[in-house]
Amino acid sequence: MIVPSMAMANVLWGYGVNTPIRVIPTGIDLTVQTTGDRSAFRDRHGIAADRLVLLYAGRIAPEKNIALLLEVVGHLRAIFPDILLLLAGDGPFRESLEQQVVEKDLTEQVRFLGYLDHDTALRDAYAAADLLVFASETETQGMVLLEALAAGLPLVAIAAMGAADFVTSGRGTRPAPAQASGFAEVCADILSNDMLRARMAQEARQLATQWAEPAMAERLQAFYAVAIAGGKSASNPAGTSSAPHRTSSR
Repeated sequence: MIVPSMAMANVLWGYGVNTPIRVIPTGIDLTVQTTGDRSAFRDRHGIAADRLVLLYAGRIAPEKNIALLLEVVGHLRAIFPDILLLLAGDGPFRESLEQQVVEKDLTEQVRFLGYLDHDTALRDAYAAADLLVFASETETQGMVLLEALAAGLPLVAIAAMGAADFVTSGRGTRPAPAQASGFAEVCADILSNDMLRARMAQEARQLATQWAEPAMAERLQAFYAVAIAGGKSASNPAGTSSAPHRTSSR
């Protein structure tokens, strides 16, 4: 059995699954490193070149915990009055969040972008932002997070489920607590330090190369080659890593 993160392997083991499990993440397209246009995106959306911008990208749904991000922006506004959170994506929770933005008096600090084309506008959004913020605790892997890192966008996220595999690395990423004031404090430390953000951007690009599509394809090919040959070592093909193999009696 193949899963995209160690967290998913742990979930399946918790369910009592005793099939050998192999962790092989979904690979990312590293061309995102060079294709985003920061200036064009900001011009298109009327965002000043020096305005600090947070980005969330993904489905607008309750399980993504975006309501916490609104609280985070409320805290950050006291330090950075011109802070802007961009919400890229759409979903069933948008109307509710829009109402919360009004109730929290955050209409100048939060903007809903709707769906952005993955290969064009979203890449521009990665380039235009200063920090990706993510509060979901249900990700099986966190593809958006890896793509943003590949684009050189520093990340602050709750280190839960699939995101924990790389958020805790400290390379272009910082883990945040699941409460607004603590999350905001982590963001503020990064936003207030240009040199730190620049270093994290470089680290993010380097970290993301570990999830490049060719590398993941090679791991998958090696796994299938052993499996087709009928060897029990398909759960741990030679020369690869991150291969959990556990038998559960539950």
